[in-house]
Amino acid sequence: MQSEAYGDLLCTHMINAAKFANKETLTIYLNPSDSARKASLELATGLKLTISKEDFIGGIRATIPSRNILIDHSFLGMLDTQYNNFQFLGGMNVG
Repeated sequence: MQSEAYGDLLCTHMINAAKFANKETLTIYLNPSDSARKASLELATGLKLTISKEDFIGGIRATIPSRNILIDHSFLGMLDTQYNNFQFLGGMNVG
């Protein structure tokens, strides 16, 4: 999360969210731990960003209220997806 690649990832997700919103009202949320990046990300993307009150570990979340859409590119969302898709292979002898 300290790398330049992480900043690029955030920019990519933000720009894609704005394209998807297609000029509709969009709120893009940054994780509180990324608040120091807010000004530089706004400058790089031309988008207004909001610091989330909720910690979602990293990444971004965005909402399009008129279409009742949540765009979740948060690390917490990705972890939840992986957890929910995990299948325990019962009977496997580990160790």
